[in-house]
This record gives sequence, C-alpha cells and structure tokens, in this order.
Amino acid sequence: MDNGGTLDILSMQENFCKHIPLRVIREDRLGLSIARNTGVSNARGNWIVWTDDDVTVDPAWLPSYFSAIRRFPDSCVMGGPIIPSLDGRAPDWLIRELHHVRTAFASRYPEDVKELFQKGDSIPWGANFAILREAALRFPFDPRLGRHPNWPTRGGEESAVIHEILSAGGSGRWLRNAKVIHHIDPSRQTRKYLRSYYFDLGYRNTMQQEHVPGRRIVFKNLCSALYRAAGNEARYMVSRMAPGNPNLVLHLKQAAKNWGKARALITLARTRGLPLQGSSDKQ
Repeated sequence: MDNGGTLDILSMQENFCKHIPLRVIREDRLGLSIARNTGVSNARGNWIVWTDDDVTVDPAWLPSYFSAIRRFPDSCVMGGPIIPSLDGRAPDWLIRELHHVRTAFASRYPEDVKELFQKGDSIPWGANFAILREAALRFPFDPRLGRHPNWPTRGGEESAVIHEILSAGGSGRWLRNAKVIHHIDPSRQTRKYLRSYYFDLGYRNTMQQEHVPGRRIVFKNLCSALYRAAGNEARYMVSRMAPGNPNLVLHLKQAAKNWGKARALITLARTRGLPLQGSSDKQ
C-alpha cells in the first residue's frame, strides 16, 4: 500500500517481485485507516495479516498464521506477541520505567496472552494481527481513528474494529509463536512523545464512550479530570527534581491521559455530538 510514503515504492516492488507476487495499490487520501480500508477492498485472499514497517518478524510469524487459519476456520481475528526493542542508546529513565508505558509501544509479551480472547479481554494491536476479510469488509476502519499527518500519535482504529467483531459474536485466537520485534526509534524514547501519546489516548477513549453523557455529568467529569490532571502534573514536576524517582513517567502518563480526557469532555460539552463507537483496550 502506497499512502504518500517517502520510500521508493516502485524500486521496492521490483526487488520483492523477484521473490513473491506483489501488487502495490496507490491511495492518495492520507491516513492509516483509509489505507487499511483500501487494502481490504483490493485484497484477494480470505484473510489479511497486518504488521508495521518498524517491526522485524520472527521466522515462524507467517507460518504460524497460515497453520492457525487452516486449523481454526471458525476464527475471525488472530494476533501475536509484540516485543519492544529500544533502538540506539535508550535513556535510563525509560529503561527503568518501561513497564509503566509499555502500551505506548504496543507491547504484548508471550506471557501476557492466553489461547483465546473475547470481548473485554486484552486484544491484538496493529503491529501484529490478522482479520478475516469478510469481517474487515463488514466492519471497516474508522477514518477518525488511526495515525494521520494531523494526529501522528492517534491510534485505536484496529482496536475499534476488533471490538466490533467480538461484540458481534466473532471469535479471537492468540498465536504465541507469531512474534514480532517492535523497534522503537529514539524520537519515540522521549517524554514529549509519551505525553502526546497518552493525551491522545485519554481524548480518544473519552470520545469513544458508547453512551452520550448528559451536560451535568460532562461538567462533573470535566472537573474531576482537571483535578486529577493538575495533581498528577504537580507530582510529575516534583518527581523531576528527584533523580531516579521510580514514578516519574507514571505521573506523566496519568497527567497526560487526564488532560486528554478533559479536552474531550470540553469538545462534548460544546458540540453535544455523538461520540465514536467502540473502545480501545490500551491503557
């Protein structure tokens, strides 16, 4: 899929076509969800296996999907572990507190997953999942979600689709051997990136409420979100003055999520429009 990328797509196509049959589809409308939907509509197989351009797949990755698809024909969604790898010289604070912000790097370790998943369980993320094409056509990716040049840290499009599939009675399966290594470049190993990611997460999760709250409840929740955001921001600032504080990133994460929630509640209060449907399990 060529969605306005900077890579030499034609050269890559020529090189890969020597080894595998490959088609490149051009989609000029920017946005990950739009690109995913275009890929689904042009796919020819019964299943679509997704990964990202910043991962290294395990040798057993694709064979694991191929085997599972044949063994479990009733499944609609599958996914595998995503193991983060901090490229370059990662900052000490991030190495020390990575467990607090694993979701910012789409981590899913083999020990985190069971054999099956259903609505309410931890579900696969965008760097490593597969969907039955029929289900992907029925539940398209929402263009208001997913990364876009205008909102580079916004995600959740795959979580919303998987949530809809499971809510409709579809079944999900984990494949522990279908592992990928997720390379985290230095630009994402910063507090600025984490603040942006968790702000968008707080905003998105609030806008994805399945029921529209009343104006009085919106105001009450807004006051609560602002109170918690200010408190966590203060704790974060204090933690920055104490080198090695084990909760520095945790306070930053909680502050950013609550600022994002507050921004979403302000949007709801102003527009009174219907929020998006579905939800993301990233926390």
